Amino acid sequence: MTPVEPIAARRFGAAPERMLTLDVVELTDPEGDALTLTTDAEGIWITCTTDGDEVTVGPFPADSLRDALRALGAFTRAA
Repeated sequence: MTPVEPIAARRFGAAPERMLTLDVVELTDPEGDALTLTTDAEGIWITCTTDGDEVTVGPFPADSLRDALRALGAFTRAA
């Protein structure tokens, strides 16, 4: 695991076409790669998009995902 700095909130701003519903959150880097989290009655779905390819995993129960992120620790990156 490698320590990383926190990402500044609203660093790139929000364009009207990227406004999403309350059950979807998307993070996009300057190259256009994206991480999207979607919640529904089944749990949380995670979608990674890069260079036109997309992979979705889930659903994960919210409590299980919260525990996994807590175990990972603050400001760390895992591969």
